[in-house]
Amino acid sequence: MTMAIATTTAALGQAIMPIITGGAQKDLHGYNADVLKQNAEAAQAQANRESIKIRQEGKALLGKQQSMYGAAGVTTEGSPLLTMSNTAASYEEDAINKIYEGTLESEALKEQARQEKYQGKMAMRAGYMKAGTSLLTSATSALGKKKMSAKAGK
Repeated sequence: MTMAIATTTAALGQAIMPIITGGAQKDLHGYNADVLKQNAEAAQAQANRESIKIRQEGKALLGKQQSMYGAAGVTTEGSPLLTMSNTAASYEEDAINKIYEGTLESEALKEQARQEKYQGKMAMRAGYMKAGTSLLTSATSALGKKKMSAKAGK
């Protein structure tokens, strides 16, 4: 009887370890996912800040162009207007591209976060599967020993 209790206790101990390990791995993957989500938000915010800076630089250049045209006695019609319009369009395109790059980086980081969460879920599932396998192996082994001792007793 004492041997059966010891065997059962050992089997339970072997079964619990994969569950504990799986849970730890799940927690680690969850932490990594949280960090990646924060990085995604930071990447988007950084891109937004940079796009604002690009727009401000564009406005400053437009002001400088306009003042130079005024100082030279040139009106802002025709070619000067076209030049200023192209400058504004170029800076706006750069700002939009910066936001788009930030969005792409953010989405890539969010996808990595989703993968981390999934890996954590799979690690936990693997822990349960290993625990179940361990219990079944122990039970099969115990039954085999019981049958062998029953045959030996005949």
